[in-house]
Amino acid sequence: MKKAVVTGCAGFIGSALCRRLLAEGFEVTGIDCFTSNYDPKIKEKNLESLSEHVNFSLLRNQILDLDWKALLLDKNFVFHQAAIPGVRTSWG
Repeated sequence: MKKAVVTGCAGFIGSALCRRLLAEGFEVTGIDCFTSNYDPKIKEKNLESLSEHVNFSLLRNQILDLDWKALLLDKNFVFHQAAIPGVRTSWG
């Protein structure tokens, strides 16, 4: 089975990507930190169908705080979708 990591998995694009990967037979580890600049209720809604899938697991972490060496040990792909929405907040 192919295994993937998707950062920003609770966002619009990340959640859509996770659904597609699961439909293609992937095992998906999703990562999202639920920052305050993106309504957490929207992110929770994006994750509803994913959280029920047996091949999906969610890590609620900052990407900088993860042990990437251990996390990627058995993964085939990384899809980096994590970002700060809006240009102005990313300048600070």
